[in-house]
Amino acid sequence: MQALEVASSLPPNAKQKERRIEMEEVKVKFVKNIAELFKVKTIITLMVISAITYGFIKGLVPVELYATYVGSIITYYFTRKENKE
Repeated sequence: MQALEVASSLPPNAKQKERRIEMEEVKVKFVKNIAELFKVKTIITLMVISAITYGFIKGLVPVELYATYVGSIITYYFTRKENKE
């Protein structure tokens, strides 16, 4: 709320500068998130899902196994918590 009050009391040039600073912060955060995405664990997870999907498309992996494997991997990947020490 205070940031809004400060921004509304600034002259137009200062508002533009403040908006540019906010956009730069968003860009930095976005790049950091993309970098986090490309960790080794993520790459391995995506490779395993791709391999199982390829096997499913080629008819080598039955539907029951495909659903179980991919569902388990995705559930684990999105619900796990990393220990940051």
